[in-house]
Amino acid sequence: MTTRRPTDFKTSEERSQWITDNADYYTTFVIINRKKYGDTYTTLEKAEKAAHAACGTLHKPVMIYAAKGVESTWVKTIQPT
Repeated sequence: MTTRRPTDFKTSEERSQWITDNADYYTTFVIINRKKYGDTYTTLEKAEKAAHAACGTLHKPVMIYAAKGVESTWVKTIQPT
């Protein structure tokens, strides 16, 4: 597979999707009392599972980001139910 540089993308959605699909790691974080808490995961599925668990325990939204090299993008926010 050929790795494209971020400047080759025509839209930001295309860039975000490529980073999400090819991420080196995924990061989850939650903000509590103006401080960020989070962790990194090797797969999106593991990050989503951890985000759902944290969201249920903390009753706060948990955000998931994907990172590829020095590029990163927001993937989704898990909301408390």
